[in-house]
Amino acid sequence: MTAYLIRPVCVLCADRPADWEAEPYGCRAAICDKCRDGLLRAYAELGHVEPIVVGAADASMTDAMVRAYLAGQDFKHARTVPEHPHEYLLVTRSTQPWTHLCVIEWIAEHGRPEQWNPASGRGRGTTYRYFDAGDGWEYWATPPASYGAPSWRQTFGAPTIINRRRAG
Repeated sequence: MTAYLIRPVCVLCADRPADWEAEPYGCRAAICDKCRDGLLRAYAELGHVEPIVVGAADASMTDAMVRAYLAGQDFKHARTVPEHPHEYLLVTRSTQPWTHLCVIEWIAEHGRPEQWNPASGRGRGTTYRYFDAGDGWEYWATPPASYGAPSWRQTFGAPTIINRRRAG
C-alpha cells in the first residue's frame, strides 16, 4: 500500500480526486471512482486495486485547529484576476507546510460543494469545496494555475493553494 502526502488527481480524467490506486499492466495509477468503474467494466483483469491512503487526511484536524491555522497565515492579494477578487496562500509560503496540506484535506472533507464559473464567478463550472470560517472569509483549495493560460484554468495536479474571498 502506498501512502500519498496529499490526495492526487485522477491520472485518467484529470478533473477529479483519486480515491484508488490500481495496477493496470503492472503500472501504478491513481484513479477516481468513475474511472475505476469504467476500467473494471472494460477489463476483466485490472490488476490490484486498493483505496488510496492520504497522510494529510490522518492528521485528525478539528474545526478549531483549521480556524487557528488560517487566522495565523499571511495571505496575498491575487492581482492577476481583478474581476474575481480573492487572496491566496501557497504551501511554500505557509508557516506550517504540513498543517497547510492537512487543512486542504479537511476542507475537501468538510467544505460545502459549490460550482464556480470563471465567466460569472458563480454557477455552472468547476466544483470546489468551500469552508466559511466565520471570520468574514470563505476558503477553498486549488492546484497551481497554468503558466500562460487563463488564470481559472488549472494544471494537472493536486490542490496545494488555499484561497479565500470575502464571505457573503
